[in-house]
Amino acid sequence: MPKHTSLPGYPLAQRIMSETARDFDALYDDALDGCDIDDPETGTRRKRPSPDLCLNALMILRLMSSHAAAGSPSMLPQPGAVTLIFVPGFDDVKRLRPLMEKLNVELMSSGKTRPQHLVNLDIIAQPSAGATVHDMRRFNESIRDVALRGNPALVIAGSERAVDPDIERIASATLRLEPATSQMLEAVLKLLFPGSRQSTPKVDLSGMGELQLARVFAADGAAGARKALRALKPMVASTAGAPTITLDKVHGQPGAKAAFQQLLDDLNDWRKGSLDWSEVTSSFIFHGPPGTGKTMLSEALAGSAGVSFIRTSYSDCQRHGHQGDMLRVLTETVEKAITNAPAILFIDEIDSFYSRTGDTRFSGYMTGVVNGLLTLLDRLNSTPGVIVIGATNHLSMIDPAIIRPGRFDCHIPVDPLDRSGVMAMIAAQIPDILNDDEAQMLADQLIGQTGATVAAMLRDARTKSRRDRIPMTARHIFDAAEAVAPVPDPELLRRVALHEAGHLLMGHLSGFSTPKRAALQGRGGEILREMPDVLTPSLANGMLKIYLAGRVTEAMFFNEISSGAGGAGRASDLALATAMALQIEVNFGFADRLTWHDPTIPPNLHSHEIRIAVEKRLQASDSAVRAALAPHVRDLERIAQALMDERELDRDRLSELLAAVPIPGNADKTDHPLSSAG
Repeated sequence: MPKHTSLPGYPLAQRIMSETARDFDALYDDALDGCDIDDPETGTRRKRPSPDLCLNALMILRLMSSHAAAGSPSMLPQPGAVTLIFVPGFDDVKRLRPLMEKLNVELMSSGKTRPQHLVNLDIIAQPSAGATVHDMRRFNESIRDVALRGNPALVIAGSERAVDPDIERIASATLRLEPATSQMLEAVLKLLFPGSRQSTPKVDLSGMGELQLARVFAADGAAGARKALRALKPMVASTAGAPTITLDKVHGQPGAKAAFQQLLDDLNDWRKGSLDWSEVTSSFIFHGPPGTGKTMLSEALAGSAGVSFIRTSYSDCQRHGHQGDMLRVLTETVEKAITNAPAILFIDEIDSFYSRTGDTRFSGYMTGVVNGLLTLLDRLNSTPGVIVIGATNHLSMIDPAIIRPGRFDCHIPVDPLDRSGVMAMIAAQIPDILNDDEAQMLADQLIGQTGATVAAMLRDARTKSRRDRIPMTARHIFDAAEAVAPVPDPELLRRVALHEAGHLLMGHLSGFSTPKRAALQGRGGEILREMPDVLTPSLANGMLKIYLAGRVTEAMFFNEISSGAGGAGRASDLALATAMALQIEVNFGFADRLTWHDPTIPPNLHSHEIRIAVEKRLQASDSAVRAALAPHVRDLERIAQALMDERELDRDRLSELLAAVPIPGNADKTDHPLSSAG
């Protein structure tokens, strides 16, 4: 006996495939003896089943394979109870509901006699994608109404989250619809083309929709069906949405890759049933400058995990219309992620869901939008197999309720490339072109650039080589690099190194912990320092001195300052120092006055008295920094030279450089993380 004929539900699928001109009621009123539509002896031409009937037969095979209760009396809901059938997608809901209405006797009893309480059976299906909270409430209320009347109910839903817990507790049977398999598809094709002896090619049907299968069932003969199935293979991969890029192709970003590697291990354990989904960290926020690879990291995770990647953004949803239309599209995307689980839902531009306490002109609109997103995030985080990743360039702008633990558990900075990230990218994309010294020079030149910038630079180098009609050389690469990160003048590089050395040494002398990293880039420097979350007057004044130390060091060595301390706008040293001095005076309560002022008001809008106080505090701190650094000219030169030679210093190397300088007094230390630009 062929394997496919032993599938649960095969006889019923066979009978469904024999229906052509007659409806289901007529089909099951007949005893079928002697009523075969195909009669080889009389030459009656068999009317071919439609793709719709084939899909019905496939649905029966899926349902009957889903649970031991399927097709047995135990599937029959008792009066006042429900049978729950959870299905992967809304196409399944639409197909299964009319089938159950026609075939409930066949599927829920041992014979063809309708049990008395099946006469009153209610079949209730979850609303389609885009359903509102009100629609879902009415769905559950309709189930309660049936139970309160004492009738049995068959409920078809997309997930456990759709059904209220008290309804689940009265379920007499719970089934989960199995996905279609190659064996099931072969069974339907054998019924459709009974003369065919060739087996159906095995294919993953998880990403194949009804219209794609209809193309197979509508083919002209068995050979045509197999050809159509082979043609659909690449479409299936595209529909499932699993990217081809994997994490091993991503360079730099060690923090994100480490978190994702743990997630991959947890995902494998969950798939094997050895780990409960509630124990898996499955929600992440990527934050950092544009072009650092937030989207690529997310796609690479999907590729490594072999799961669907579903992408949306605030603007993707907003373009469909006002609040209601926007939330409908967002809901449909969430439903798609849940239907395709395990899957990754990537939400870009999540900072556009800005704080509801922000601009009061749009607060009502944003309250509705943010509340809608919060409801969907709660649903996503409670759905096993769904990983949610948000991406933003401005983490501080997002409504706090969105990024709190429980909605986005893990916040991961995605920064420009460090030296090792640049080296890894060079080694992977242009191997065997640069020697070791050239690769080191290029990495020094590109430290602090984003992955997107480096990728664009390499494309430019390839373009230059094609223009010259020769293989790519080191000259092409360095010419392209010069356009995005010009090699700095040696005197400018020394000035930047001394500027950063001033920040480093002043932090050490003020008693702060050693920074995690310091780097010298083409046109500036960067220091990643751990700062306190809660400030005391001494800590606040210490931070003020750190902000001013780079500018003071430049003045000590060059007898003049550059625009570097203030040219970076709100993130510059002077901007940070001014903001800190203003907060000390009017916000923290560290000055002589107790009156609180809003620190977000620009300094020029404060009273003349406050502006004078802020300037005096800045001048006093500037003088204190000069006095503190003056005895350490040689130490500043030594640290600056190490930066110029090595370009990137980790915590251990910085500790080694700073250890020779004694710290005066017993200053407080702290280890709370805060990224601080130099």
